[in-house]
Amino acid sequence: MRHLLINPPFYRFMGSHFNGMSLGLSYLAAYLKKCDSENRIAIYSADYLEGDYRTQEELFDSVPDYDNKEIYSEIDSVLRFYKPDAVHITVLSPIVHIAKRIEEICKDKGIKVFAGGPHVILSEVKQFENEYKSLLFEEHLITPDRTSYLSDVDMGYIITGFGCSNDCSFCASKRLHKKIILRPVEDVIAEIKDIKANYTNELYFVDDTFTLLKKRTQEICKRIIKERIDIKWRCDTRLDRIDLETLKLMKRAGCYRVKVGVESGSEKILKTINKNLTLKEIRKKITLIKEAGISLTVYLMAGFPDETDDDVDKTIELAKEIEADYYSLSLLTPYPGTKLYRGQELGQNHQTKRLALNDLITANKLEEFLNANLKYSKGVRA
Repeated sequence: MRHLLINPPFYRFMGSHFNGMSLGLSYLAAYLKKCDSENRIAIYSADYLEGDYRTQEELFDSVPDYDNKEIYSEIDSVLRFYKPDAVHITVLSPIVHIAKRIEEICKDKGIKVFAGGPHVILSEVKQFENEYKSLLFEEHLITPDRTSYLSDVDMGYIITGFGCSNDCSFCASKRLHKKIILRPVEDVIAEIKDIKANYTNELYFVDDTFTLLKKRTQEICKRIIKERIDIKWRCDTRLDRIDLETLKLMKRAGCYRVKVGVESGSEKILKTINKNLTLKEIRKKITLIKEAGISLTVYLMAGFPDETDDDVDKTIELAKEIEADYYSLSLLTPYPGTKLYRGQELGQNHQTKRLALNDLITANKLEEFLNANLKYSKGVRA
C-alpha cells in the first residue's frame, strides 16, 4: 500500500511556516514499514516553506487566512502526485479545522483517511471518521524513520523519553502519557550517531523534561563525551530538575541552549497553575544555567484565570531581571486534556491576541507583555 503521512499547515496561514520534524509521523512511518516491508511511505510536511520565520510579534499581529486557496491547492497537488491508498493526519488541537479540510479533500478523491495525534487521544468528541488513539510500538526497537520526508525538514529532532513528573494546569502531558517512558540509553546513543552520520550534527531533544533523571542524563552526556560524538544540541526541561554538576556535563557534551518553562513572575499565579516552582528557585536555577555557560530560552505565558495587570507586571519585571537570550511568549489557550479545559472551541485562537479565559488584563498590558522579548531579551532565538 501507498501511505501518505501529513503534518497539516498552520503557521503558513499566518504568512510564516514551520520546518520542524514530526516525530510522531516518523515513528508511524517506521511502524508501518515494520508491519509490511512492501508498504511505500512518504511524510509530507504541509507547513514547510523556505525562507525566514516571522517573529513572535508579527505572528500575534497577523490575521490568519484559513481559506488560503494556494495552500489547499498544494495539498491537492501532492495527493495527485503521490496517489496514496491511505492518508494519515497528525492532529493538534489548534489545527482540527484544518485537518478536517484535508480529510474532505482526501474523501473527495476516494482516499481512506486516518487521524491520530494528541488531539485525537485527548478529545472527548469523535471528530474524524477513522481514529487511532495511540501507536503501540516497542520503543527500544523502533526509531523514527527520517527517510520518508518529501520536503527537507529539520532532521535534528530526537526524543529520549515521554511524559513529565509535574502536572501544570495548562498542560496535557499527564493525560497524553499515562506513565513516563524512558528509552534505553544505548538506543538513544545509536540514534544520535545515525542523525550525525546521515543528517546533521545539530540536535534538539524534545522531551518534556530531558533532565528528568540526573543519573540517566549524566550517562547520556558521558557517552557522548567518551565516544567523541561531535554534536551541538539544545533541550527542554524543568528548572527543578537541573543542578550545576549536570549542567556543566551537558555543556561538555555539546549542549548550547536550555529551554525552561517559567510561565509567570507572580507567586500567586505559579501556585494556581500548579507549577511547583517558587521565584526563589527560579532565580537560583537560572543563575546556575548562566554559570555553566549555556544560553537560555524562557517560556512565559499570560492570560491565566484571575490573572491581573499586576501579575503580568511581575512577569515583565522578572523577564527584565533574568535577561534571557530569548523569551518564548504565549497566551493561554486551554486545550483538551488540560485541567483548565472546559469544552471550549478555542483552536483557532492559538497564537492570537484573544485571551481565552481572562478579561482582567488590559490591552495595553497585554501589548507590553508581548513586547517583552524585544525589550528585555538578547534577541538570540534557538
